[in-house]
Amino acid sequence: MSGGGSSSSSQATNQTDNRRVIGQSGVSAENSTVNYTMTDDGAIAGALALAASTVQANSAATKATQTQALDSLNQTTSAVQAAYASSRGAGAMTEYVLIGALALSGIIAYAAISKK
Repeated sequence: MSGGGSSSSSQATNQTDNRRVIGQSGVSAENSTVNYTMTDDGAIAGALALAASTVQANSAATKATQTQALDSLNQTTSAVQAAYASSRGAGAMTEYVLIGALALSGIIAYAAISKK
């Protein structure tokens, strides 16, 4: 997987070394030059692209969760409003009964005072 251009680093080192590797034949590193180049073959750019897409996907998932929570809150609010309106409607009937009872009490009290 390549996410972009390669980045690389080069280094040249001149080495004087008198060590010998002895095996079937002798190898000397005297007055040798070692060149090496390290490359990531786009791994750094790929990792950054992967991180960006992961953050974007996580952000989308978080937004979807927040939207679901908001929808649930709105449904709950609607249910509470309906329940309140329903109980308030029953309360209005109770108020009429209470007004009627007070009016009847007033009439009875007036009748009692009138008889005296």
